[in-house]
Amino acid sequence: MNKLIALLAIIFFCKTTIFSQLSGKTVTDIDGNNYKSVILGNQEWLTDNLKVTKFRNGQPIPHIQDSIVWNAWSNGAYVFYKNDTKHGVLYNWLVVNDSRGVCPMGWHVPSSAEWDTLAKFLGGNEIAGGKMKARLHWETPNTSATNESEFHALPKGMYGVNGSFNNVGKNAYWWSATENDKISAWGREIGFNESGLFIGHGDKRDGLSIRCLKN
Repeated sequence: MNKLIALLAIIFFCKTTIFSQLSGKTVTDIDGNNYKSVILGNQEWLTDNLKVTKFRNGQPIPHIQDSIVWNAWSNGAYVFYKNDTKHGVLYNWLVVNDSRGVCPMGWHVPSSAEWDTLAKFLGGNEIAGGKMKARLHWETPNTSATNESEFHALPKGMYGVNGSFNNVGKNAYWWSATENDKISAWGREIGFNESGLFIGHGDKRDGLSIRCLKN
């Protein structure tokens, strides 16, 4: 009986820690922002969206608040959702594609294939989103949110090329490093009333979040 109880305890422990039993060290970006990381399968992800306002070499990323300028801009840029720093930083894809690098040293913006690897580890695109979503800060019903992966996905919304801020509290959007065509690139999205991690491509001028992956 004692052996059975011990076995059940081990099974329960493994089940509750399957995604986060190993965690990485604290990572610091060029601005001095600190991030924690989590190991998911053979990948190590930051557990927060990127907040940096400089490229890895210390050169500033342009902060553009005027929608007309943003729409016409042909280089990397960032903006705060409705110009409020509490919501975090949204970047256009040209930041992702800049050779100066935006993630901390030793880290990179994941390719679309690397996002697929994460989704597969979490059980597939249909259910991965729920395992990635934080339990708080999402609008109701926050479908299937368990955050058992400790990815801590938050609904930071996006900035559209038409100058509109959309879906804070409802949706999370992240860039991948994979280009779709001359005007668009691939990304990922999670919704407040969905359990999936969805694949889509957006205009490179859109402002989305960035989540970094270890090299």
